[in-house]
Amino acid sequence: MGLPKIKTVLLAMFVLTVGAVGATASTPSAGSASKAFSLAFQAWSTGHQDQAESMLAKDVLEFPDDLHLAFFDAACTRSRWYIDEARPKFSRIRRLSAGSVDGLAAGYILDVDSGTNVVASFNGLEGLATKYPGDVLLLWMTAVECRQLQKDNVGKPRGAVAVNLGIQLYGLLLTRIHGVGPSMVHQTYGNLLFDMGFPQTAVIQHRIAVKLEPAPYTCQALIMDLDKLRATASNSLVLELS
Repeated sequence: MGLPKIKTVLLAMFVLTVGAVGATASTPSAGSASKAFSLAFQAWSTGHQDQAESMLAKDVLEFPDDLHLAFFDAACTRSRWYIDEARPKFSRIRRLSAGSVDGLAAGYILDVDSGTNVVASFNGLEGLATKYPGDVLLLWMTAVECRQLQKDNVGKPRGAVAVNLGIQLYGLLLTRIHGVGPSMVHQTYGNLLFDMGFPQTAVIQHRIAVKLEPAPYTCQALIMDLDKLRATASNSLVLELS
């Protein structure tokens, strides 16, 4: 099977499965904010970020005072690079509880995204993730912001440092998630690996992202991996990894 055939199969897989992926089973009533968080986190950690997002959209309305639920909701939005949509969510958390862990983290994320006190804010976010290793959302957002720093510093030493750190953090994150992990973790992890010149490992992450959430952007990333591998390796390797 040649590379054009592989691309055709990927696109066909997206068309055939996107409807099925969108149909999810109904979830039980949360009952409490902590239960709501647990249910959404279980969906997220087992590869159903889209389902977790649907649950969180309802949860934050039902439990408006629970800022950890609000942070989870904002983090999911930010992970998809909907920065403008995530900004008011993080701003509300910082406004309501600036001194809490979620409030501090929200403030650091807002500052990095806006280019305000970037180094100090990123270090603050990374410090929170280190201080509270049980909160994987903090680690996730630190890894996401590594990608942001890379985007903001293309061709600069800080950009290269951010990519290397991001790869380390995403690898660590996957060891702390009890499950396959959400699509956007694998997608962005794969993007960082690809940018560092590791298409052989990027393709593994992007293949998982396509399986979890077949979409044009996940399929396109996987196709880019395969194109890069074809340019640098034998067709047998490309076929083996696809």
